[in-house]
Amino acid sequence: MTILRNFLIIVLAVFCGSCTSVSPSTSHQPSSGAVIAFVHASVIPMDEERVLHDQTVVVANGKIVEIGPSSTVKAPSEAFRIDATGRYLLPALCDMHVHVLGEAWKLVLRPEAQAASNDIPYESFIFPYVANGVTTIQALSATREEIALRQQIERGEVLGPRMILARMIDGPKKAWPPPLSTWVATAAEAREAVYQAKAEGYDKIKVYSFLNKESYDAIISAADELGMDVIGHIPMSLSLDYVLGAKQKLIAHSEEVMKQAGGRYDAERIDDFANRMKQHGVWMTPTLVTTQSLLELFDDTDKLLARPEAAYFRHPLEVGVWSFMVDNLYRPMPTEARQRIRDGFWRFQRPLTKAFHDRGGNLMAGSDTLIPGLVPGFGLHRELL
Repeated sequence: MTILRNFLIIVLAVFCGSCTSVSPSTSHQPSSGAVIAFVHASVIPMDEERVLHDQTVVVANGKIVEIGPSSTVKAPSEAFRIDATGRYLLPALCDMHVHVLGEAWKLVLRPEAQAASNDIPYESFIFPYVANGVTTIQALSATREEIALRQQIERGEVLGPRMILARMIDGPKKAWPPPLSTWVATAAEAREAVYQAKAEGYDKIKVYSFLNKESYDAIISAADELGMDVIGHIPMSLSLDYVLGAKQKLIAHSEEVMKQAGGRYDAERIDDFANRMKQHGVWMTPTLVTTQSLLELFDDTDKLLARPEAAYFRHPLEVGVWSFMVDNLYRPMPTEARQRIRDGFWRFQRPLTKAFHDRGGNLMAGSDTLIPGLVPGFGLHRELL
């Protein structure tokens, strides 16, 4: 966590032009397109387990143009210098499993909370990603609002991360309603939903839990025709082997694989799952922090929601969505169900993640932010820890 906190100071300097906390050699602020030199930084290149100490990194027009030991790489005379002594510099982070708040989420709020959420400050919802060094996010229940927000970010009107947007498609009347997802009951409806998502500007398709086989197959076929990746859950009507054979690109939770285990968490079974996933080249976002947060919620809900980062999650819409999930999804869970989640986390999800990693499986970090206790940006740091 110390490394990430020190890194945060440097990220803020780049994105905000606020460099007072990093002891710059000049009081002036860098202009757009300026040359910036980080001197005496500890660089984590992330190509292997190593740290490059006392490095100078020169950035011009938003791109790294030179990097090397501070004894040999000299900062250009025109550069805005940032003294990074004792701090760390690493490539920006990506959170590949998030949910972005917006107008669509108001449907879960009480009437009085809806009225208090008329003005939605999208920029304040997504800025914590940037402040935590997360410059790319993948939204797995994206709506048209995020398409508009992405355009604002690309035009420089809002400061936020690069956004990869997946439209969620699910069976009808079981889980998240429209406009958070598109409900389909037949192959024809599923195919049309994929084509509509492509036309509206979404990048990917997320499949959810209650799709039937015919609808799932139609989604896979239509997405392949359009060059769209299919990511998400393992529908309850299907098996792990089926979605692997269908070439689903990503499984969104290690918990989804756990559901296939039937309560058998022995090492041999875990290794078998990891091997099959590796052989088929599927990606997985383990989202261990998701389950960890649920366990903390079960133990002490008030303590979880009072974590220091929750101070950045206080808008009525944010508070309302968390309250809805706690009151309707998690607090009613019986003791036996909570214990199954706890056992599965320690005995399957964590061992599977390690086994998949040890085999060179395709892992990506994702937080499932919007789950109670998970704040944009901060949630990814917790997942990485």
